[in-house]
Amino acid sequence: MREMAPHPGGGQGSAPQNLSVSPPVPDVFNKGKDVFGSSEKKAASPSSSDDEILVVVSKVKDYIKRRWDMNTAASVMPVLSDYIRRYSLEMVARAEKDGRKTVMDRDLD
Repeated sequence: MREMAPHPGGGQGSAPQNLSVSPPVPDVFNKGKDVFGSSEKKAASPSSSDDEILVVVSKVKDYIKRRWDMNTAASVMPVLSDYIRRYSLEMVARAEKDGRKTVMDRDLD
C-alpha cells in the first residue's frame, strides 16, 4: 500500500475556516475526457461533484475511535476524499495505459 504524504500545514491544531483543504485534482472526469485529454468519456453523474464526501463518515470515525480511541474532526473527510480522488485518477490512468477498462488493485502500486 502506498504511503500518503503529510497534509500541508503539518496536521497540528485546526485549520482556519477560510482555508481550502483540497489539493489540486485534475478535472478530467467532469469534462468527459480521459486523463490524456483524447477520447470522450461519459460525463460525471449529476449527483457527483468535486467536493462530495467519498467515504462513509460514521465508519471512518468509528474505526479511528475503536482502533486508537481518538475522535475525528469533520475537516478530515474532505481531505480524505481528495486523496481518494487523486489516487483514483492515477489508477484510471494506469488502467487506460494498459488498455483495460477495469481499475485493479495493482494500479495503485
